[in-house]
Amino acid sequence: FRSGRRSMREKISDLKRQGKSLVLTTHLAAEGYALADFIGFLHRGKMVFIRKKQELEVADIQALFQAPDEELEKWAL
Repeated sequence: FRSGRRSMREKISDLKRQGKSLVLTTHLAAEGYALADFIGFLHRGKMVFIRKKQELEVADIQALFQAPDEELEKWAL
């Protein structure tokens, strides 16, 4: 399992170095954050926000997974 994740991270990093654009969805906030240039957050099938990675900390994203709807509304587009 870990070797598969490592292989996937390496492939994504390689594609980024080639200038490719990718959309990655994950519940693994720290791993997604490490690979991202932009962060989008979906809730109940709707895009809550898209931000540059530098505008967020990984802890912000992790907290949003547990946040009530009212908290998510503060981040809305």
